Amino acid sequence: MENRMKNIIHIRKSVLAAWAALLVIAGAIGYDAAAQSPVLVIRPNGKDFKEVVKSLSDDLSNEAKIYETVIEPHINETSIDSAMSKYAPSAIVLMDNNSISYYKKYCKLLPDPAQSIPSISIMGILVGNAISGIENAEAISYEIPIVTSVINLRLLIGTPVLKVGIVHRELMKNMIEQNREACARENINIISRVIPNKAGSLSLPLKKAINELLTDEHVDALWIPNDNILISPAFLTEVWIPQINRFKKPVIVGIEVLASPSLDFGMLAVIPDHNALGVQAASLIINAKENNWKVHTGNVDPSLSVYKILNFRKAQKLYNIKKENCKNIDKILE
Repeated sequence: MENRMKNIIHIRKSVLAAWAALLVIAGAIGYDAAAQSPVLVIRPNGKDFKEVVKSLSDDLSNEAKIYETVIEPHINETSIDSAMSKYAPSAIVLMDNNSISYYKKYCKLLPDPAQSIPSISIMGILVGNAISGIENAEAISYEIPIVTSVINLRLLIGTPVLKVGIVHRELMKNMIEQNREACARENINIISRVIPNKAGSLSLPLKKAINELLTDEHVDALWIPNDNILISPAFLTEVWIPQINRFKKPVIVGIEVLASPSLDFGMLAVIPDHNALGVQAASLIINAKENNWKVHTGNVDPSLSVYKILNFRKAQKLYNIKKENCKNIDKILE
């Protein structure tokens, strides 16, 4: 009898322990389900964008469920409206200027744009300008400070880089001016040439500006802004590359493909670290969630981490760089 009672007590304890464990698991499951907010990512196709989404998703795994809409040639603000209805996101991440532009048009269709969900815009050119007019919107700049890029070039080649030439359109004037003071503190003088935003032909003004920087100003290096008009395939092949190869000056770029050895253009690419960029965007979403899905409209944060890519063939040709001198480079292209 006594043994039987002990067995019953033991069984009851085991059942209670199992039940308690199930309650804990059920509670955890319930908590996760409630905590995971839907977040919509609108992006182009491409490796760089996928890398950032993966980092974003990994960092938000306990906070959010990520849904993606990939931009196709036929997408428009109506397509975004369909995605918003389908996923009912608490926040939206916009990757590149096209995504931002479509979303801005979508917001204009809303009965009350002030009630829009928070948007985080990344990987766009002059992203602060791009999000202007969108309520509840903030961004992370994709442009690395010029001083950061030039210092990395200086460390690599081991010689002074005192004069940096920049050709830019009028629309980038404010961004260039904002970089002058930081460069001056490092004894780096920005020498710029401004060409019109639009003209009948930009080829001649661009060629003239590059020639002035290289022949008259004798700049030590060129820094190329991420301007899809000035670095179009036609301008690269017909203007930039022939001039650069004639004067043999190092070129700093902000897109990896421009440092490709086969292109023979950029020597050093300094871009945001895409994994870090995803984590940084995730932190903004978490902050928005904790702030009742509100962000600081118009705020643009700088990218917190950089990734350095070297066109080794170009570096060898210009400076006879050895691989043992490339310890601070994240990726070497040969």
